[in-house]
Amino acid sequence: MKAARRLVVETTTADPLSSKSDDQLLTLRNELEDQKADIDASLAAVRAERMASGNYADPRWYAQQTTESKRLGRRVRDVCTELARRRKRRRVRQLAEYFVDVARELLDRETFTTILDMAHDRHDRAAKP
Repeated sequence: MKAARRLVVETTTADPLSSKSDDQLLTLRNELEDQKADIDASLAAVRAERMASGNYADPRWYAQQTTESKRLGRRVRDVCTELARRRKRRRVRQLAEYFVDVARELLDRETFTTILDMAHDRHDRAAKP
């Protein structure tokens, strides 16, 4: 079997993942996974052809496709890591909001205000370089 058509993958590594929305990241992840699946399928077809007929694919093409598959896999992992980081940050933020709501309900106004002011002071001090 002759070398299958070469897949051209367009991804911009200069565009940081943190600047993308969750929907954009999900779309990017799906596109990358589809591209990787296409490459992996073509590699599997070439391997099957080699086993059936003994014909080897172009070694340069095979190496390029294998490298591209690995690169896409790393990119998918990076997108998934960014999505997980955002989910964790949202959970922490939600917990803080729930804690404040419960504290507001259980504590008298003066105690709650004192604790909140102290927390704001510590936050402000920690934010300063």
